[in-house]
Amino acid sequence: IEKVLGSYTKNSRLINNKDEILIQEQVTNLLSSGVVFTRDIQTNSPYLVINLESGSGRSDIVTSGKEGNLSKYYIRRNGVHKNKNKNLNKIIELVNELITITYNDALDIEFGFDKNNNLFLFQVRSISRKLAIKDFDDKDVFEMSDSAKLYFNSKQKVLPSILGSKTF
Repeated sequence: IEKVLGSYTKNSRLINNKDEILIQEQVTNLLSSGVVFTRDIQTNSPYLVINLESGSGRSDIVTSGKEGNLSKYYIRRNGVHKNKNKNLNKIIELVNELITITYNDALDIEFGFDKNNNLFLFQVRSISRKLAIKDFDDKDVFEMSDSAKLYFNSKQKVLPSILGSKTF
């Protein structure tokens, strides 16, 4: 506990009287675990980037960079989510709750699911905004994404001169 408390003052950060340390029981019987960034750390775009490992029963595969049964998902943050994967929906709900609670939309969140598909939050911290370049507003990203989607969908028409059921 002292080591964790000591880490709060790294980089000349001052202790805030609202800082808290949560101590929880170790989660056993892990089905999957991972990390979600609430912004793309390369571009600072408003997308959830979910890295999920399944099958090892461990919580450190994604964070350590070890090999495992890894999946990666990019999900637009302000979109309507119709995921068939109920665990992805649980992660999205957790993310939205943490953004609301922390008043911070740039988070690094570690989580896990047990064999009963219960979601556990292991850790949440801010993403350094210095990591990415941001020359645009989130609204611009969403407008460009919507425009690209409309263009792509417009090219899906069947044309008599092209074989197949899709043209693009």
